Amino acid sequence: MRWNSSPSLLAAIFAFALALPGCASKCKQALTKCRYECQRNYQLCQVKNTDVWYCQTQYGNCDVKCDDDNKSCSNWRFW
Repeated sequence: MRWNSSPSLLAAIFAFALALPGCASKCKQALTKCRYECQRNYQLCQVKNTDVWYCQTQYGNCDVKCDDDNKSCSNWRFW
């Protein structure tokens, strides 16, 4: 029996291929939302504070947190 003649293997590959875009979409949405919130908080910080460095540091920390929280989302899944 050849590997590609197994109906169950083909069904499993097909199901996996269909599931990837859904996972990627959720992953991308979570990362986009996190980065949007960082940007919004940065803008609010600029309005409330005159210390530019403080706001930039807060934004940088937030951006790093987004990356850490979503590091299981690899870039190849986004496209």
